[in-house]
Amino acid sequence: MATAVATYGYIHAKLRTRIGQITQNPIVDSVIDASSIEEVMRILEESSLAPVVTAWKASGDIRMGELALLRQEVLTLRSIQQQLPPVIQPFIRSLLRRYEVQQIKELTRHWFHTHSSQTDLKESLGYLFRDTIIHTIPVEALMQCETLRNFAALLPQEYGNIVERKIPHIESDNSLFSLEQELDIYYYRQLLHGVSTLPKKDRVLAERRVLGEIDMVNIEGLYRYSKLYNLSLEQCIEQMIPFGRVYKQRSQIGSSEDNHALLHRLIEGYLPHLAYEDFSSFQGDSLMWEYLLRDVNKLLGGYPFSIAIIIGYANLKRWENQRMIKIIHAKHYGLSPAAIREML
Repeated sequence: MATAVATYGYIHAKLRTRIGQITQNPIVDSVIDASSIEEVMRILEESSLAPVVTAWKASGDIRMGELALLRQEVLTLRSIQQQLPPVIQPFIRSLLRRYEVQQIKELTRHWFHTHSSQTDLKESLGYLFRDTIIHTIPVEALMQCETLRNFAALLPQEYGNIVERKIPHIESDNSLFSLEQELDIYYYRQLLHGVSTLPKKDRVLAERRVLGEIDMVNIEGLYRYSKLYNLSLEQCIEQMIPFGRVYKQRSQIGSSEDNHALLHRLIEGYLPHLAYEDFSSFQGDSLMWEYLLRDVNKLLGGYPFSIAIIIGYANLKRWENQRMIKIIHAKHYGLSPAAIREML
């Protein structure tokens, strides 16, 4: 078997530089303070976010820039996969499935809203991601389906089975909530299976990071479901991804515990330096960003030649892209720099 240095040395050298560009990104403040969307694009043109500029110049549409960044993320992971030995490649395929699950969600949302509201959404068809990630998804044929069962039948089997199983819930609730939750659980279940295929040292490092991410998702979910949807804590717990430390501790979450105290207690083991004195301003995505930054800084200070460098980069890059797209949209709609910083 190849040594860790032989397996990850070249990839580590490339990704370490890219991670440094993300964690010490000097252009964020410049973009936030830019006086116009045109100035934003001039700033981004010489950065790793240049695909946004290319797409915007071609279409005048920021949302096409989102598709360009998504395509870049997928191609980067696929390129990394091709540079790794066969024993590691199934795990990278599991990471790629995140994008396919999101693709299935977007397609289902578009079909559902078209049919449930009888709204013509033809103009938004261009925003649907059509690239092959793992399976070839028949986007045009899916959009022409008359029923959700027909839609499910055209999907790759693992996704079609989930949609088919959730049809009664979708119809009774007139909502995709339960379906999207089930797709998230499916993603993390297969990701943990991908972890189990790794050699031992990589398996330990990957499992720690995947379970940590699930914990952040569950903490954010507890906040979001209770704060925004007024669900009881018992109902919130039912929506958890059923893996990780927070899920295992679910029996210790008291129904009488207020949200502020609960949030502090759950995150203190991960991000003890954070103190959200004003709970109403808490942003779940800011928690994940802080967690990823802390994790990648620990990673860079430790043994560098492992699967962790790939996980750290993939997660950090995805969140950087999402944050930057949020900033660009905010600039487009005229939000002030102060309002944008508050939003982040």
